[in-house]
Amino acid sequence: MNRRSFLKTSAATAAVAGLAPRTARAAVNANPAKRFVFMNLGGGWDSTYVVDPKPGFATVSQAPGEMLDYGNIQVWDWRPKVLPTDPDTFVKQFFDAYASQAAIVKGINLRSVSHDICAQRIYTGRQGGTSPDIATMIAFSKGFDLPVPYMILNGPAWAGPYGAAVGRVGETGQLTQLIDPLNAPYVSFRPTAPDEVDIETFHRATALRQQVTRGSTGFNRNRIQDFLDSLDRGDRLRDLGKSINFGGTVQTVVEIFRYNLSMCVMMQGPGGYDTHGGNIAQGPMQDSVFQQLFALFQALEAEPDPVNGGNMLEHTCLMLTSEMTRTPMLNGGAGKDHWPVGAVLVCGAGVANRQVGETGEGQVAMPLNLTTGAVAGQDLISMSSEMFAAGMLSLAGVESYDFFQLTPPLTALHY
Repeated sequence: MNRRSFLKTSAATAAVAGLAPRTARAAVNANPAKRFVFMNLGGGWDSTYVVDPKPGFATVSQAPGEMLDYGNIQVWDWRPKVLPTDPDTFVKQFFDAYASQAAIVKGINLRSVSHDICAQRIYTGRQGGTSPDIATMIAFSKGFDLPVPYMILNGPAWAGPYGAAVGRVGETGQLTQLIDPLNAPYVSFRPTAPDEVDIETFHRATALRQQVTRGSTGFNRNRIQDFLDSLDRGDRLRDLGKSINFGGTVQTVVEIFRYNLSMCVMMQGPGGYDTHGGNIAQGPMQDSVFQQLFALFQALEAEPDPVNGGNMLEHTCLMLTSEMTRTPMLNGGAGKDHWPVGAVLVCGAGVANRQVGETGEGQVAMPLNLTTGAVAGQDLISMSSEMFAAGMLSLAGVESYDFFQLTPPLTALHY
């Protein structure tokens, strides 16, 4: 048993002790994405500006604009054309090109209006403790053999007990300094190339000696082999990472995937969305987000996939969200305050093209069918953040039972 299998088995065993047997599992995506991008919009976006419009609702202050109907999903164009020569918003450009690959999730009950608590719940499903986030769970389960299974360029993240699967670039680019000491101006000692060879030879010789003397079989052998494997992954990160600009741009994401360094990437979207005053700023800020997403999807679509064939977009899934949404009505300062309902755009490989859930008058979350996403019919249930997070695991082809046990996952995200 290797390190990945041991950790996964141990964590799952501890989590499910005393619970029902692992028989009633929800179906997972049979054709999941091979890579995932998570983009965070810090502060709490006003979802009515794009993904959850409420025109004509008496209890919702809806910004001017027009509905864009793409069949299975509808979005709001906050700045429609006045003249035929006016440019389209990036919202329209993005959905014109990629709406057929998108699902919009509405009505996730976050049960809080605290930034920190809501951020943890939308990304981990839970609040408090040592719960890992969605990207960590996916990367640990499906990409543990990569140099950095989950790469955080910037933005929030919770590794929980799986820190070995997670790496941060660092606010001042510490990762680039570790990869290439020439980028670390204040380091007093930099090993030469022969020094590095000698250091690695020493580590490998020591590990092999330990393997012979005390780790020839069983647990010890596997742990020593894990150490040797980590040296190979470190070499790969060092050698390939020197050619990457870890600046958190679209090109950074493409390069990380091109070199197959990571399975999941977290990046912070442009703008600050805590608009207690001047909520009108949400329009241009969100448009800049979709400008970045449009550029990312175009770049992935143009990039051949060296691992899976085709182009990279065919194997990549994006999750775009903020920690919360804004109140239905404007306040006295023409802003909107915190609202405990989540809205998420999921787009790309393996995603079912549908609206999942809904909010009604007053932007109150409506119960839904977790399998179909419909808010009418049978088997309706209030969607918790745990159900959404478990559903993202199911979308990624990960058995959500290992992390959420008896929580039913939102399987409407995939067919």
